[in-house]
Amino acid sequence: MPKKIKHNIWILFWALTVMGALFVIGILGYRYFEIQKYVYQKLHYSTLTLAQSAIDMRKYELLLDTLGQEFLSLEKEKRYDRMSKRAKAFLEIDPVIVGIGVADTKGNVLMSSGDIEHKKLPNLKQYEKSGESFKDALACKEMVIGRPYYLEAAQRWIIPMRKALRDSEGKVQLVILMALDLHRITEAIPYYKMEGVISQLILARYNYRIFKSDVQDPVLFNTWFSDPFSKDFVDHINALTLAQTGHDITYFKEKEKPFQLETVNLHGEKIFAALQYIKRYQLWVVVTMKKRLVYAVLVRDAILFIFAYFVVTLILFFLFRHIFILEMQRYKELHHKATHDNLTQLPNRNYLEENASEWIEDETPFSVAFFDMDNFKNVNDAYGHRIGDRVLIEVARRLQKSVPENAMVIRQGGDEFILFCRTYEQKVMEQKMHHIIEVLRAPYHIANHEFVLGVSVGVCSYPKDGHTLDELLSASDIAMYRAKEMKNSCLFFSREFLLQHQRTSEIENALRRALERKEFYLVYQPQISSVGEFSGVEALLRWESQELGAVSPVEFIKVAEDSGLILDIGHYVITESIRQIYELQQKTGKYFDLSINISVKQFSENNFVFNSYEKVHLLGFDPKRICVEVTESVFIDNMEYVIEELKKISQLDIKIALDDFGTGYSSLNMLQKLPINELKIDKSFVDEILHKQAVKKMVAVIIDMAKTLNLSVVAEGVDNGEQVALLRTMGCDIFQGYYFAKPMRVDELEVYIHSLAWKSK
Repeated sequence: MPKKIKHNIWILFWALTVMGALFVIGILGYRYFEIQKYVYQKLHYSTLTLAQSAIDMRKYELLLDTLGQEFLSLEKEKRYDRMSKRAKAFLEIDPVIVGIGVADTKGNVLMSSGDIEHKKLPNLKQYEKSGESFKDALACKEMVIGRPYYLEAAQRWIIPMRKALRDSEGKVQLVILMALDLHRITEAIPYYKMEGVISQLILARYNYRIFKSDVQDPVLFNTWFSDPFSKDFVDHINALTLAQTGHDITYFKEKEKPFQLETVNLHGEKIFAALQYIKRYQLWVVVTMKKRLVYAVLVRDAILFIFAYFVVTLILFFLFRHIFILEMQRYKELHHKATHDNLTQLPNRNYLEENASEWIEDETPFSVAFFDMDNFKNVNDAYGHRIGDRVLIEVARRLQKSVPENAMVIRQGGDEFILFCRTYEQKVMEQKMHHIIEVLRAPYHIANHEFVLGVSVGVCSYPKDGHTLDELLSASDIAMYRAKEMKNSCLFFSREFLLQHQRTSEIENALRRALERKEFYLVYQPQISSVGEFSGVEALLRWESQELGAVSPVEFIKVAEDSGLILDIGHYVITESIRQIYELQQKTGKYFDLSINISVKQFSENNFVFNSYEKVHLLGFDPKRICVEVTESVFIDNMEYVIEELKKISQLDIKIALDDFGTGYSSLNMLQKLPINELKIDKSFVDEILHKQAVKKMVAVIIDMAKTLNLSVVAEGVDNGEQVALLRTMGCDIFQGYYFAKPMRVDELEVYIHSLAWKSK
């Protein structure tokens, strides 16, 4: 059980620990997605902000449109002068603009504003860094943004913008030019500033960057703006877009719809990316954030959660450890209460069942002794259970003090105790048991009262008498019950005891069904007066069992008394015998006495006398014709109570006979107190009366004593005429025995009465 408690408590602890770990993992997973969601929201917001900046470039397109239309409307001789002045004005207004110029369709710069001399500028159509975008401008109606490059004439990095000027027929006449200062435009473009967030504008036509938020120093421009993205990288992004969004890149170009990706940058670092396409200028707005920054936030949170988890787990550990200690203490207390007797503090039957295996599995021979205190019930009945409990405490103390070392004393319950002892030799064990009996027999002085108790002991040994706890306890119990018949003695278990016990069990089991099956029947033995007249019968119970056959009353009456079945059987005998004899008397016209044996157990039944008389009254039987026979054993347990019950019977005009007189504990003093009418001399005296002078004298004394007390005398077991003659001369009043008639059923008794066979005797 302690292992089970430990197992259950720590299973719960580990379950909570695992659940806590899973909860933390779940929280961290949820936190990761929350951070990711937050990042995507910020990236989306950054994308919208930067996209708006890209769209704002339309002001430069409008400026070029305005200047271009104005340029074409002027007379040719005034165009360049007027354009130069207008351009100069715009340069002063917007410092981002490096210069404004005009080129013919062949790429020759015809005019430039500001400090840049147009003669120093290369042919834009043929120049490596501007040729592709210049050609695109000739073919496109919108403003074309070219790749950034370092302009030697201006000594700075520029972003070229070009728009074709067309006549009314749509033919390109000239190309108006504008150069923006890359450094200044980088500073001027608004973007969402957040740690780890990088915003970029990328020309889709040429895969060049024109803006990168973390590149503000012109020294770094060559590194970031001079080279395009590789075709493989672009293809990878296109494939990744399809895989992660379900749409190819064309879809997002047409819809100009923002979308998100998880990818890697040029350095191989994992990033979150938000993208949006600006179709008019073929610009990609790209905002990225390195995943490791998200992980850093997650790790920071994870450290907090894990720290909290370990703190809580540590608290739980000490809490569960404390609970475990308390539970173990509680278990020990409960286990001690469950395995020890509250009164004597001796181990009890539960303790025995838990620990008997240690004795049996050891395979070393040992003995088991079963103790039962004799007449202890009288102490409880006379002085109450409080005094009885104190006596039991003293019995337990003496028993513990008297047993050998390494012995185990168990309180079975009530006044029963069990001893497990390593001694197994019968002679040695017998000496020890007699010593313990003497110790337990010594007077008990409790609350100014003195008690002297006996003890009956049954002993068996392992493995001779049993191999299991039940077998050993059963064997010692059987031996104890045999010892209890003699009182204050010790008996060792034998096979004969077991057979007798099994026979008793069989009888008891069969008895429980005997009345229901109507297996009982009554026989009646005639009683003859000293003058030869038929005076009455004694009702005797017989049993023919379906399983056991004919069973002697000597066997089954005691079993019925011990099991409590005698009450129902007794009611049957009284009711059936009165009914049968009453009907017989009505048939024959002869009225005679009916003697009925009453068990000591029947006197303990509530209202026994009243209920019995009620049956007599209802059947119309004359109570004066009934004689109740009791043995001397009814007075052993509670003489005063029995005497009062007998007085009640006597007051109903029912006669009382003391059966088997001389074999028990009767005395002249007791006879004077009893309201009896007859003494029945036991058959054992009648059998010896002709052969033993001492028995003859004893019978004479019994008869004289009865006459002195005005009691009738009945002799039982009279088998011959010599016994009759001798008993008649001694003054015996009534005879009963085989000499006159054997016990017979009621129909046979009817024939017997009619034949008057007794007259010839």
